Amino acid sequence: MPNNILAVILTAAVTAVDMTCVGAAGFDQHGYPRIMGMNIARPAYYGTTEYQSALSKPDIVILGFWEGWGNSKKPMSERDVVRRLKEMNSKLLVGQYTILNEWKDIDEPSNTRPEVSRKLDGENWWLRDENGRRVRWTDKYRAWDINMTTWTRPDRDGDRYPE
Repeated sequence: MPNNILAVILTAAVTAVDMTCVGAAGFDQHGYPRIMGMNIARPAYYGTTEYQSALSKPDIVILGFWEGWGNSKKPMSERDVVRRLKEMNSKLLVGQYTILNEWKDIDEPSNTRPEVSRKLDGENWWLRDENGRRVRWTDKYRAWDINMTTWTRPDRDGDRYPE
């Protein structure tokens, strides 16, 4: 079979699978154009009715929750916020903003999940330069880049960091 025919068949198969997943996930509930909102810096406001109303307006909203967000000041749990948004707009798709490519040192005070740092240390999954030093794109967030490639050695379960 010529390569170009095989490419067309594979593309058609992938498109069919993708369209099935889109329908099953409920993405087809929205018309076009779709409007997306992203709010990752002010979760303390998520608990107010006025802010929830604004967040529920687009078709898709990405929110930034993290472990311990708001601490004792948070008026609602993450689940409660999402539930309220969905009550205001039942077709709303809600996503969680997550940074997968960097993490903090185990002794960093803002590290809310030191077990992740221990795993990265233990498996040596940090991204390193040619001299073996860990690298990061900025010092601002006190986080280090993670090597998410298949060039890392898998752990005892056969998994790498993204898995």
